[in-house]
Amino acid sequence: MKIIQKASLPQNSIVHKVFPNIHYLDSFQLKVPDNCKVETFTSVFLVSNPSWVFKLMSIRNGIVKFFGLKTPPKRRQTNTKIEVGKHVGIFKVYDTNHNEILLGEDDKHLNFRVSIYKEPSNQWISVSTVVHFNNLLGRFYFFAIKPFHKLIVPAILRETVNKLS
Repeated sequence: MKIIQKASLPQNSIVHKVFPNIHYLDSFQLKVPDNCKVETFTSVFLVSNPSWVFKLMSIRNGIVKFFGLKTPPKRRQTNTKIEVGKHVGIFKVYDTNHNEILLGEDDKHLNFRVSIYKEPSNQWISVSTVVHFNNLLGRFYFFAIKPFHKLIVPAILRETVNKLS
């Protein structure tokens, strides 16, 4: 069995209700140790970017600023407390409950959410991304970054698994 596998959106995830239309979604799942809580996983996930991801994000930020899109602050935020309305790393925390943490960002071109959901009855964690396009720029932007997104998320998950082991 693969450590990380594609999955469907968890049935009980709050991410189903965040946008009137979901224009893109993907979901990956992986097995974690029994005692791994969703908060612990999320904290490790947020600091598990491979170095090549930082380089790609730097290039991305240099390009999108000319279109007036949001870029993360130059200094990484060191806040690790997961609180609704606060930022953890580059993500805003939108919602939390015992089984799930919902992160994301809204911008003029698109809005996205990343759901980190732990199944209450087993060791599976799902990391799902949903995107809602606000305009044509959002569609073009996501068309350009989608191939990178499909590489970045599994790479971050592999780093997270390695750090949790």
